[in-house]
Amino acid sequence: AVVQLKENVSDLNKTTFKPLFNKLEDQALNSTSQLDSATDSLKNNIESAAMSLIKKKRDTVRKKIYRNIESDIDNDGFKYYLDDYIKIGADEIENELPVEIGKQIDIFQDEVKDISNQFQEHVQEFLDDATMTDDMNFSLNIKIDNGISTAGLIGSAIGAAVLLLIPGPGWVALAVGIAGVLVSAYKAVRSWLSSDYKKAQQRMAADENIDKIFDSIKSSYVAQLEKNMQKLVDSLTQIKKKFQLPAQQAELITTSLQNSTRQLEMLSLKIVKEGGLQ
Repeated sequence: AVVQLKENVSDLNKTTFKPLFNKLEDQALNSTSQLDSATDSLKNNIESAAMSLIKKKRDTVRKKIYRNIESDIDNDGFKYYLDDYIKIGADEIENELPVEIGKQIDIFQDEVKDISNQFQEHVQEFLDDATMTDDMNFSLNIKIDNGISTAGLIGSAIGAAVLLLIPGPGWVALAVGIAGVLVSAYKAVRSWLSSDYKKAQQRMAADENIDKIFDSIKSSYVAQLEKNMQKLVDSLTQIKKKFQLPAQQAELITTSLQNSTRQLEMLSLKIVKEGGLQ
């Protein structure tokens, strides 16, 4: 009877729990990989949206000041309008970028929920299959969680970190202030003599300042995005740990069954020896 029980326990481990552990471990790795891919996509999409918006505002500023230049404004007027257009463009970036980022964040959160839900569904399928393949004379009481609380975990683990991806007020103004609007001194005498020369110099000054300041805005946001994405990645470790739990629980059961098999083997040898059955 002991030998038969040992064989049953060994078969249970070999045919049910070891395969279950392998499936759960593979699913955890797969879900973790999907989460990493979704995070990379979030970063790329946010950066792309930010760069596209900044480029749009830069081009708008350039078109506006070029129109003023064509109207033959003087250098003081040129500096006034250029400074004003740049500040307007910066304000628009600061107001519109959170909206664009918010769209990407909504997509990301939906992806995380889908990954989590799929994980739970697959784990439950594996547990159901393990129970159905059990051919022992007692029902399995598998103490394995089938997943995670999606809404609560996503809200607590990544909610705060995601908000950091939206830049706070004043960050564009800071980037503009650091870069500054500098209008080079023109060759005044020649400017007075040649309107075309003045316009050419103003265009050069406009391009130089616009590119400098909007490049500063881009660099400022990219640096901020890199920093805050790391905080998001760190917060996602909580979800990844949850993905590992079912496999870890199955592994504990497998180890326990292996120990039980060894103990039953020792018991059977003891019975044989003490019973004089050799």
